[in-house]
Amino acid sequence: MILLALAAILLAIAVQKNHLLRKLFLRLRTSARGQALLARHGPALRGWKVGVREFFRIRRRLFLGVLTMEIAVNVISFGETYLILKSATAHASFLNAYLVESANRCAQLVASFVPFGLGVDEGTTTATLRSLGRSLSEGVSVAIIRKIRSLFWDFVGLGLAAHFMMARREQSRGTPLAQTHRKMFRKL
Repeated sequence: MILLALAAILLAIAVQKNHLLRKLFLRLRTSARGQALLARHGPALRGWKVGVREFFRIRRRLFLGVLTMEIAVNVISFGETYLILKSATAHASFLNAYLVESANRCAQLVASFVPFGLGVDEGTTTATLRSLGRSLSEGVSVAIIRKIRSLFWDFVGLGLAAHFMMARREQSRGTPLAQTHRKMFRKL
């Protein structure tokens, strides 16, 4: 995943340095189909371009923060997958964990319309492990453990969301508890 991220960064730098997009745009602008396409979608593309440039110019720290969190989530997911494979199959490798996690990410993206991803993770994990020469029971076991892991993190997130919503509601009501919290924070 890190290599893929580095490759994307290097590609972006190469495109920027060689003005590859500008050359493609000029070629598109000179063709008849390209002119018709630009007449129809040109204003929307220009607006999108301005919005993207403004976002990166104004919110560079936010972008870097989100990118860092995304990388951290991928590394943690890879580690969890490795530990699950190691505990469920007793013979896991980093390559197997990487392939299972990558296949699941791709399947989740393609099957994002499936409610709660029911069966997507399980089917992908089982199919990936079967293609790596593992048994059907190992694939199903790993898939079930991964689903339990997902449910655990979903409940943690829901619990945190409920906690912060209740704290905000208490603070906005001005209850004695909220007033006490405000006094404590002022002193700090």
